[in-house]
Parts: sequence; structure tokens; C-alpha cells
Amino acid sequence: MKAKDLIKRRIKIEDVYKQIERCNEQGDYKTVIPHYQYIDESVKLQLIQDGFKCYIADWDLIITDGFIIEW
Repeated sequence: MKAKDLIKRRIKIEDVYKQIERCNEQGDYKTVIPHYQYIDESVKLQLIQDGFKCYIADWDLIITDGFIIEW
């Protein structure tokens, strides 16, 4: 296997919404997508258009530069 043979798999917006729903049901008001998962710019834009606050920050001491989504 060679690196050039691999394809980046982006996170689907539906999967992000499912993650948000699960967190919201638990009483959370934000979630994170780690920096090592690929999230497309169109997904980020859709979240912002849907009223979510999105930014890059450290989540904890393990997940740094995560894509944080708040509602």
C-alpha cells in the first residue's frame, strides 16, 4: 500500500448532525471533531448557516486544534 493510493474520507453532514443530536440528548451543548478527521469546508459552512457556532480550539489535553461545534 502506498499513501498516494489512499483517499481522504470526509465526514458527512448527516453524521455530524447525529453526533450533535446524541450530545444534546446527554445535556451537552457542544461537541468536537478531532483535527485528524477530515471535515469539508462545505460542511463547516452548512453548520454556520444552520446557526451553530464553529471554531478551532483545544478540547482537552488530548484533542488539540479540534473543530468545536456549539449550539
